[in-house]
Amino acid sequence: QERLAAARALGHRTLRGAGLRTADVRAVGAGTTGIVSADGTVTLSSRLADWAGTDLTTTLTEAFDAPAVAGNDAAYATLGEHWRGVAAGHQDVLCVHVGHRVSAGVLLGGRLHVGRNGAAGEIGVLPGSGWHTAPGRLPGRWADPEALFAAAREGDAHALRALDDFAADLVQGVAAMVLTVDPELVVIGGGLSRVGDLLLTPLRARLAELCLFPVEVAASALGDEAVALGGARLALDRVEKELFGVAH
Repeated sequence: QERLAAARALGHRTLRGAGLRTADVRAVGAGTTGIVSADGTVTLSSRLADWAGTDLTTTLTEAFDAPAVAGNDAAYATLGEHWRGVAAGHQDVLCVHVGHRVSAGVLLGGRLHVGRNGAAGEIGVLPGSGWHTAPGRLPGRWADPEALFAAAREGDAHALRALDDFAADLVQGVAAMVLTVDPELVVIGGGLSRVGDLLLTPLRARLAELCLFPVEVAASALGDEAVALGGARLALDRVEKELFGVAH
């Protein structure tokens, strides 16, 4: 309830800052950690206690008196990248969120693919994917990402080794998804994407060893805004369909 109240408060504060009222809202979009069903209910969540069972669509519809859509944050980040980021113009994309956890979204034929239960891309639940252990490769001294980035850019051997070890685990799941989807592009987003080629270079090298064909790998330029932009895109799709009978 505290988290939902904070979301409502932020939304209303944002409206006031833009000189708008709740009556001006046509649609709401929200991205969240966890697996989200087609009706906007969180069905599974390993990161937030008691989050499973939360009906985000109904809660946000009531809060803003407007239709709401809700989905997984990695999936929404994929939409954001396709709309305003490095995946613009690409049709088959794998978007991997890397940070304290690792998750992925999949775009096929220019459309988000979430699967029957909203769990497409959740390859991290497999112990062999490496996504369980990747975050633990960054020792406690690098708990602050900015400190890790600064040290790596200065050529600190321990920081560079930490990133290389992280890439070694990360690539296991990424390669499995690349071999399954055969995408045009892999986008690395999330907090660790800001380190750029210091992470992408070892990741590209390892992917080249494991995959049948070369695949382009790029770092997100949207940062924390990717999820919000994906939610805004889906909300806008709903408005466009209502007004014009067709969505983006």
